[in-house]
Amino acid sequence: MTATNLYHAVGLHMHQPPGNLRLLIETNPWEAEEIIRCYERAARYALKLRNVAHLHVGFSGVLLEQFMDPAVVEKEKSIQI
Repeated sequence: MTATNLYHAVGLHMHQPPGNLRLLIETNPWEAEEIIRCYERAARYALKLRNVAHLHVGFSGVLLEQFMDPAVVEKEKSIQI
């Protein structure tokens, strides 16, 4: 029996509909916080495990624009990571 090498790659594509994070901050702050935490975790683990596995994390342009929204920035600052 010969040894077989197994290779795999994980890809994550992050997206939110336009204006959704601001809407959630205004109507359901808990859910907005949980979503923001998920985005932070993906980026943190991609860096932390870069020598263990290959992980591609992509953020849509619409989502990146929302990350620059002052209301979203303020919410992110208040989250204990």
